[in-house]
Amino acid sequence: PEEGIFPAVTLNPQLKLPTSTGGIGSGKLDFGGSFGLRKVVMNFLCFSDFGKQKLGDPDGTDYLDPWMYSFGLGRFFFDGWFSALVFYQGATPSLAGSESPSQIALGFNVALTRGYTVSLFGSRGLSSASPDYGVWLGLQMRLAD
Repeated sequence: PEEGIFPAVTLNPQLKLPTSTGGIGSGKLDFGGSFGLRKVVMNFLCFSDFGKQKLGDPDGTDYLDPWMYSFGLGRFFFDGWFSALVFYQGATPSLAGSESPSQIALGFNVALTRGYTVSLFGSRGLSSASPDYGVWLGLQMRLAD
């Protein structure tokens, strides 16, 4: 939790199980982690995240393990039950000679209870290594205060 002038610090483990047998995915285990900072000042939120992924290498492909980063701003409304955020995400290339992926995203969060929040985000790719557009839906569960 945030204490005085200090931001909240998060450690975010990541794990992707191998679900593909070829084609769209590598069929290998991917894992990583990131370190995040978050600070709320009045109704405004500043946040950042920096991490590393270890990508599984399928036969014949040697992926680079990318560094990932993001930062953004948000605003809380209605006593924190609703928030709007804008943020930038980028990473180093995962294939030699390819462009770095980067995107900008806009999202909204709605708290269902003090422990559960639903998110809806849309993004626009800023490089040839990113999708032109993206949409994602999420559910967050707070484990402890």
